[in-house]
Amino acid sequence: MQVGKIAHKYLSDYAAKQTVDKIFGIYKNPLDKLYYIGNTPIDIRDDNLIVGHQEYEGTPGLWELIISKQPDANNFSRDDFENYAKIMVDTSALQRNNNPAEAVPKSSRGWKWKNFEEYGKIGASTKVKESAQPS
Repeated sequence: MQVGKIAHKYLSDYAAKQTVDKIFGIYKNPLDKLYYIGNTPIDIRDDNLIVGHQEYEGTPGLWELIISKQPDANNFSRDDFENYAKIMVDTSALQRNNNPAEAVPKSSRGWKWKNFEEYGKIGASTKVKESAQPS
């Protein structure tokens, strides 16, 4: 894992466990000791995030969405949000037990789930609504 400056800043917060999201963000699997989002192992190349076979540009906004429990809407763009939403859907991170066969979504009392669902950005159906307009 080669970590760039942006990734390092957010991963440092993760390591310090300061306001990090381990429900809809990165977590370490205790069995294989790899880092995951949902049901998919991830890797980091410089600031970029590799999820499965897809590489995402590691912008501060994408990292903010992935790591922070309460991401600041001023820190991420529409593209950042669309990439985050795609990661959430593709990795089954919104499904209970990160299992794509689960009909029931994973819910949370956390700020991120409540606000994103309320604004129609990521709904309980685990599909990004086409009409969603990130702040």
